[in-house]
Amino acid sequence: MTGPLTRLIGGSAMNRLGQASYVVYILQAPMWRYWEAFTNLLRRVPLEREPVALWQFMLFFPFLIAVSMATQHFVEEPVRNWLMRRELARFSLPRRAGATARAAN
Repeated sequence: MTGPLTRLIGGSAMNRLGQASYVVYILQAPMWRYWEAFTNLLRRVPLEREPVALWQFMLFFPFLIAVSMATQHFVEEPVRNWLMRRELARFSLPRRAGATARAAN
């Protein structure tokens, strides 16, 4: 339970990657299209005319992970926190006196 593999897998870096995994799933296809178009411009080849170069494919993964983690941090977490605060406020608001009296009858 306290070995090096457990500390590696249970560490904060793996936790952050796990949280961003759904964002990776959602973004991978659209990001690939933009990445391929951009990197093909750098290669000066028309889109989908030649096979993907190995460097295009290998650099895509860190790019995708970085974009996914940024999306997780700057979009998903703030929206989730806002929704949670909104729901908590909805249930913690005091009821009006008239609504409470009607509910008692």
